Amino acid sequence: MKLLKNLLLLATLALFACKVDEPLEQQEWINAEVTGFDARLCPCCGGYFIEIKGKRRLVQQLPAQFQNFLNTADVAFPLKVRVKAEELKGPCPTNFDLIKVLEIEVRP
Repeated sequence: MKLLKNLLLLATLALFACKVDEPLEQQEWINAEVTGFDARLCPCCGGYFIEIKGKRRLVQQLPAQFQNFLNTADVAFPLKVRVKAEELKGPCPTNFDLIKVLEIEVRP
């Protein structure tokens, strides 16, 4: 009986200890930071790291106009931006959540 109580207590603690990340709202502007380039050499790597709501995410391709800005401007990371993004689900297992940036602009 004591074992059953302990297992029930442990299961309850585990249930309340889990945290579910809130999904990105693709129509909403979100403050973020481009923290740098992903130079890892693996099939699902490459692109830029963006921190959104305290979580580091991977963007494999930025909108062309912003990509041109990064290539031509003297940019220092981290770069404060606002983004509209959506989460990507796919076959690439990475250590970071993949997102697709729909719109991006530099914050003042």
